[in-house]
This record gives sequence, structure tokens and C-alpha cells, in this order.
Amino acid sequence: MFAAEVIRQGFLTTVQDLGRFGNRHMGIPVSGAADCWALITANGLVGNEPGAACLEITLSGPGILFNKDCLIAITGADMGPSIFGREVPLWESFLCCAGTLLSFGYSKKGCRAYLAIAGGIDVSPVMGSRSTFLAGAFGGLEGRQLTKGTRLPVMTDPNIEKLSLENIIGKRYPVNRRPVYSDRIIVRVIPGIDRGLFINLEYSKLFSTEYIVSEQFNRMGCYLKGCNKIRSLMPPLADSFPTTPGSIQVLPTGKPVILLHDAQSTGGYPQIGCIIAADLWKITQAVPGNRIKFVETDVSTGLKLLDDKNKETLLMEMAPQAYIYQNTGKNRYEVIIKRIT
Repeated sequence: MFAAEVIRQGFLTTVQDLGRFGNRHMGIPVSGAADCWALITANGLVGNEPGAACLEITLSGPGILFNKDCLIAITGADMGPSIFGREVPLWESFLCCAGTLLSFGYSKKGCRAYLAIAGGIDVSPVMGSRSTFLAGAFGGLEGRQLTKGTRLPVMTDPNIEKLSLENIIGKRYPVNRRPVYSDRIIVRVIPGIDRGLFINLEYSKLFSTEYIVSEQFNRMGCYLKGCNKIRSLMPPLADSFPTTPGSIQVLPTGKPVILLHDAQSTGGYPQIGCIIAADLWKITQAVPGNRIKFVETDVSTGLKLLDDKNKETLLMEMAPQAYIYQNTGKNRYEVIIKRIT
């Protein structure tokens, strides 16, 4: 049985989990959630495993009609999610009963939101992952984005039958730990594998320049604009070397590009630096026009920050909420969420 159906297509909505690993030697990118922390948190709020498949919603969201009771959570960018016109909470779990219409608008801050459903999206794994790789047209739902009429299969959640439709105890991610999506972004960077190809003057330009996110921004890469051109000591595309999400390459134009989760597994442009894993989400939540400042750090600091981020993501609070069901007179029930303080 399908849990929900897309009745209005958003800008770009795909099925993603934590990614497809162990295949980069064959040219297969990691894919997976651009903001893995938001996905992990959404899954934790509904009781899923951290890497369960969710919906990644970019810039503007779809309209989704549920045909069975589902416990859900929405994290990441605020796209004004609502049920029959009434706003629903972000970073909390709540119940969508059968007949509920969940709608999203345009992002107010941030780029990507994540919708987790208890049980997880039930699509067949490809190379060990349910993530969608759009360029390769595989994974997720037939390797494509969700369109009008797409039906969402969800794995059975053994706990959903135990929930009271009138009162449910959910989970909430602490307000003081929720990310702030700013127009000005600071990310930490370790030296890249090609650091030696940049003299100190050129290397320092990476950290002294405030870059602007350009309109060329997708799941493969984020192209930056800035006044200082960076020059390397080698001609571009001389050799090809392994890349990873977060790698910062310098193009022949002297402008940097940040590789993201659907990027190629090797590349010939020199890699001046790499954004640490704990900070990469800031780039994936940026939108064109946002400003980015790089700060140099080292590997040991990056690993400690990654460990701290992992621990922080697992923090949850209990969030009691009352759900009142009001008959609209058209055999549909409107869900009004009233918080218990």
C-alpha cells in the first residue's frame, strides 16, 4: 500500500539516504543527502535508523496527500510546511492522518528540507543505497525526481498502530541547537592534495576573499564568484586525481568550485583545499547570492569537530502535542496542532 501521493510537484524532490559508498573507483559518486545532518535528525525524530531513505526537497516543496496514518518530521530549510493551510512545526515529529494534505511553499532560509516518514521510504537499493543519482538515472524512484502522481511506498512502522490519534508523544530537536541558515557563511578548510601547486600568495587568496554563490549550483557542485583570481603552478587537466564531496577545485578562470555529493569521483583541476565534513552542510544549504568566507584549519581539528557534530545530532527532547481532528464537512479531517505547554 502506498502511504502518500504527490499531487503537486515542487522544484526538485528526490529520495535520498546517507549515500552510496565503495563504488567511486568505478566512477559512481556518493550521492545521498546533501545535508546529511538534517536527514539524520529527521530520521531520529520518527524513530528510523539514521540512514533511512527520506525525501530531499530543494528550494520549493511539493504537495503530498497521505492515504494512511504516518508519523513524520521535517528538518532543514523552512519552506512553510502546512496542513490544510495551518503551519506545522519543523524539527519535531508529528502525525499526518489519512486524508491529510501536506503542502510546502518556497524556502525562506536555506536551500534543502528533509521529510522523514516512520519506517522509511521503501524503494529498492542500488549498489547498497536508496539514494537518487539524477545524472545516472538510477536509485530512488526510477532515478528521477518526484512528479505529480508519484506514489510513495513506505516500510511498515510497527509502532504506528500503537499511537493515539488524539494524543501523541513526539520528539523535538532542541531549539538552541538547530542550525541557522545565514546569508553569510563561514566554513573551515584543510589544505587540498594540490596545496603545493599554489604559492603562498595565491593560496592566501582563498582565505582573504569573500566569495559569492553563483547561479551555477546543483547537487554536483557550487560555483563561486569573487574578485581575486587564484593561479596555480600547473596547467589545468594535466592529470586526474581523486576528489571527494567538499573538494575545492580552482578552474582555469581562477575561480573556485566546491564539489558536492553527485560530483565526479576524479578531476584534473587542482584541488586547493577541502571543506571539513562538519561544515559541508553550510554549503549545501546556501542559495545563490549568499556570501562565503573560508577559514583554514587542520585535519585533527576537523576530525574533532566531526565527532562533536555526530554527538550533537543525536540529541532529542520529548515534545508532547495534542492533535484535534475537525470534520470539514467534506469527509475530510483538518488537523489542528495545539501545543501543550
